[in-house]
Amino acid sequence: MNSQKKLPPMTKKQLDDRNDLLMDVQAWIREENHPYLTPLQLVCVTQERVAIMHGLDQLREDCDRLITLEYKIPDHLENKVQRVVYEISQSNWTRAKEYLYNETNKKYERVPDYITAKS
Repeated sequence: MNSQKKLPPMTKKQLDDRNDLLMDVQAWIREENHPYLTPLQLVCVTQERVAIMHGLDQLREDCDRLITLEYKIPDHLENKVQRVVYEISQSNWTRAKEYLYNETNKKYERVPDYITAKS
């Protein structure tokens, strides 16, 4: 029995923002060589990103609907992800430009909302 909570239904922008956040966490851990997450925990983060991509694919057919993800990382792992997000927000780190492409606005210079919200 899966007791994991699903994320609430999300818009395309929310899916993009969540994907950006998870991508930043993965990139920061890799680039800064911080051992916050184990390799298997990083696989779980990737699994949620795959669920997001699947949701974005569904939105290509009907862009006005809300998507409920089929997978969300466990709560204990979400706590670690949020710790990394905090560490990123306290640093001057930014994801390399080639990783800033966003499906919603088709631009590479997009800065994720969780970064701009702290300004």
